[in-house]
Amino acid sequence: MNFNKITPNLLVGDMEASLKFYRDVLGFTVSQTVPEIAPFIFSWMKKDDAELFLNQQQKPQPGQPNPLAGRPLGGTLSMYMPMKGIEDLLKQVEEHGIKIAIPLHKEFYGMTEFAVFDPDGYLIIFAQPED
Repeated sequence: MNFNKITPNLLVGDMEASLKFYRDVLGFTVSQTVPEIAPFIFSWMKKDDAELFLNQQQKPQPGQPNPLAGRPLGGTLSMYMPMKGIEDLLKQVEEHGIKIAIPLHKEFYGMTEFAVFDPDGYLIIFAQPED
């Protein structure tokens, strides 16, 4: 058995707001969309070795169960993103007026980190190894 990677598949309440956040604030690019022309129900985002999927929240098909009924988007999911250039990213995020959820700090395990929430409440923790 061999696992190669895991790709977050995020349900979003407003695809355009999520695209703006991941594309314009964090610098991701749109790799693929469904459909090819907006409004999109799916977007595959990439930046360097990181990738994630955005899926517009939709009602289930008639007669199908809704396992997410009553659950808030974002919930308790957090994403941990190791990276380089954390101070530049912090400056970029602040310039876009994004509220910092966890200020820049050093952890005992040798990482410098800060965190923000995306538009749907998913917590993103950015982490850079200390030199």
